[in-house]
Amino acid sequence: MLSLKKAKEALSQVTKSLPSDTIIKRGIELFNFGEVHDLLETKQNHYYMKVSGTSAVYELEIQISSPKKTKVICNCPYDMDVYCKHAVAAILQIVFSGFINRKDKTKQPELSKILPSVSQKDLVKFLLEKAGSDPRFYKELTIFFSQSDSKSRASYLEEVTKMYHSFLDEFDFIDYQTSFEFQKEMNRFLDQAKRLYPIKPKEALYLASACAEIALEASMNMDDTNHYTMDDLVKDVLEMIRKSVRKHPTLCDEIFEICLHLYQNKATQDFGRSDDYYDIIICLDLNSKQLKRLQKVLEQELNYAKDNPYRMERIIIEIYKLFKKFGQSKKGIDYFKKEAIYANSRNQYKRLIQIMKQIASSSKGKNSVSSLVKRLFP
Repeated sequence: MLSLKKAKEALSQVTKSLPSDTIIKRGIELFNFGEVHDLLETKQNHYYMKVSGTSAVYELEIQISSPKKTKVICNCPYDMDVYCKHAVAAILQIVFSGFINRKDKTKQPELSKILPSVSQKDLVKFLLEKAGSDPRFYKELTIFFSQSDSKSRASYLEEVTKMYHSFLDEFDFIDYQTSFEFQKEMNRFLDQAKRLYPIKPKEALYLASACAEIALEASMNMDDTNHYTMDDLVKDVLEMIRKSVRKHPTLCDEIFEICLHLYQNKATQDFGRSDDYYDIIICLDLNSKQLKRLQKVLEQELNYAKDNPYRMERIIIEIYKLFKKFGQSKKGIDYFKKEAIYANSRNQYKRLIQIMKQIASSSKGKNSVSSLVKRLFP
């Protein structure tokens, strides 16, 4: 019989999040009685299985990127902990079946090797039957194979927002218990974006960015103990956007719009994420119209931040970086000089000047900043 200590060690190989001892013990019972069925690894570290519970058979999906980035999705109604007893049993089955850290990577025959031998008629018949009985699959199939980018960023945002609002209580809050089911729905949207990305990267970015925006907004209206559930999702979206900068330069305009929108989002700023989107923007090959628009937005944000010294400091540095990117460091320093009159704290601007010294790479730039220091603080 598996002990609680051994079970915890096994679970820790897969995820850093452990449920209560009570849930782990119940999961051990399911595992010991052989209640985990149909374990399937569809691709490396991506598992599906079924677990027989007290009153029904539940389906689970477990995606393992690392112990810090493991997604556990079960369709059972339990939502009182980080994951349920069925997930405990499923993870134990994965570990003790030898999937983790195995040297032999052999698994079930890959679909990529099976499908080429299937006739078009049989494949179409299967897809139609599957879509007819699964509304989610029908919808995703329609989006995936449509001949044009039929959905806009706004329409994806509306769809994800509608789902988010369905989880809010009368106080516009998502309580601790409900947050687990909300997380599952958000992950389903993001997974759809990831599947869509190879064939329709623009639509995938629209959907993923909508997920990030709602995840950040929802984090402001959730139980404090469960904010972390949205963090990995936001990081995944950021990685998708960064990947698109490298792989899809033709999507520069769309990436600019997405990142500028998220940069201005209040929840993004409150959670200290705006710098992430600005850093992506500043790496893009911007045209003159986009540059003017970005500068205007930065000036507006600076005006909004007059009562927030930390935010004001960040924006001034961002404005300087924008000037510096296009070989106009002097204009950036002059802009800083103009804004310095709004300083609420002498020490704040001394620190800011030190940061700007580090940004200014040329000796001329350093001298200009040093000269400014002497004029501001004689």
